[in-house]
Amino acid sequence: MHCGATTIGSERTVRIGAFRRIMAASPSYLERTGTPKTIDDLRGKRLFHYDGAMCDTIWLWKDGKRYRVPSELASLCASTTGPLMGLVLEGKGIVLSTAVFMCYRELRAGRLVPVLPDYKEADKPVSFMLHSERADRSIVKEAIDFLRSKWQEGEGLSSI
Repeated sequence: MHCGATTIGSERTVRIGAFRRIMAASPSYLERTGTPKTIDDLRGKRLFHYDGAMCDTIWLWKDGKRYRVPSELASLCASTTGPLMGLVLEGKGIVLSTAVFMCYRELRAGRLVPVLPDYKEADKPVSFMLHSERADRSIVKEAIDFLRSKWQEGEGLSSI
């Protein structure tokens, strides 16, 4: 079995890497409305929630305690991040959860800043799924190794 592989029935998943999700807002929005310091401070803010296939209930950790982000308070929910990130970049609110790699350039340029950076979401795994009968083929192993190497050198995939 290839390192980091899990077999379920006739399918095998191989872990390629992981990514981090964060809350983010534009500096102008936070200057106008104040920067939240706790989860409770999110109440009364304009919140945007990505409610797509890659997003589940948002749980964050701080000092060994688990906190649930009140996504039901979101002003707007969308199944794609594009419209939400456009609004956030215009200073209209806070996105409750977005993958760092999706907004890495904006974070680096200072157009977005992490909100509640002391509260951390668990890393989300990225896996390669294949049929177990084909898993031992050399071309499959080469593809997995290639994807892992590209993932590890990718910008914005590690935590901020």
